[in-house]
Amino acid sequence: MAGASPALCPPGHRSASKVSELNAIFARLPKLGDDAETFERDIADAHAAIVPDRDPLDD
Repeated sequence: MAGASPALCPPGHRSASKVSELNAIFARLPKLGDDAETFERDIADAHAAIVPDRDPLDD
C-alpha cells in the first residue's frame, strides 16, 4: 500500500512468551503500591469514555 504510515508498535525485538511464563512476568512488574486506587480510577474513567453505559437488554 503506497503512502501508508508504518504500524504503531514498540521498538525492538518482540519475543514470544508462553502462558505458563505469565505469572513470573507479572511478578517482575513494578508494584503500584499507593497508586493502585488512582490507577483503578484512571482505567475506569478511560473505559467509561470509550464504552457508553447501556442496557444489555436493548441489544
